[in-house]
Parts: sequence; C-alpha cells; structure tokens
Amino acid sequence: MLEHADDLKRAEGRIRERLQVLTTNEAALAYSLAACRITAKYLTWEGDSPLTASDLAAEVPDFPEVKASLEEVEKKLDVDHAGAVGSFGRACPFPGVLQGALHAMLAGDPGSSYQDLVRKVSGDDYGEDDRQCSEC
Repeated sequence: MLEHADDLKRAEGRIRERLQVLTTNEAALAYSLAACRITAKYLTWEGDSPLTASDLAAEVPDFPEVKASLEEVEKKLDVDHAGAVGSFGRACPFPGVLQGALHAMLAGDPGSSYQDLVRKVSGDDYGEDDRQCSEC
C-alpha cells in the first residue's frame, strides 16, 4: 500500500516503462499515468471533506487532456451515474473509461467504501450486456 502519493510519483518512470510494453500511444500512457496518480490521491486522502475535481486536477498538471476530462466529469456530478457514464462512453477507450471512474468517485456517497465505488464503476449498476466491451 502507498504511504504517500509521492511514492507513486517517484515510481512513475518504472510505471511508464512497464505501460509501454502494452502501448506506445501517448494518450493511453497519459491517461494511465494520470489514473495512477488519481487513485493514489484517493487512497491516501485524509482531508476533512470529500475529494473534489479540483483536488484531482492538481495531481495532473502535466496532462491537459486529463484535466479537460475532469472538467467534463465535474459538469455532470448532478447527473445519475449511469447517465453520466453513458455520455462519456462505457467502453474501454479514453477518456470515457477514466471519466466514468472519476464520476463514481466524486459523485458517490462520501461514506462509500472504495470497494463499493469500484463495484459501481465496474458495472454492477448495469445489466450484463452493458458490461461487455466491444472495443477490447
């Protein structure tokens, strides 16, 4: 388990190297690294209030396309999760997959466990057909 979000930042070179085994697409690498940073922020968050899109955007200043995706998520925090994810795209391509996860994190009940948020993102709120990824 990460002690601090900084632990992940120090490991980013190794993470990028390993990700490049899977893809050389810069957008995929950027979204993957940003997702690592955001997950680390979520897991190590000790603030008195829930995380905000601004808190998360501060973790990805070098990824402007991810910051733009966060802005789109923030605009839809009052939309139900299924509707928001439907507008981002439920399949694997970025930015939709990251936006769906961020929406669950930011719009979810602040008292929800990490496992409950993961279940929400992974498709337990949808029917079996909606969990299939036609592009993977």
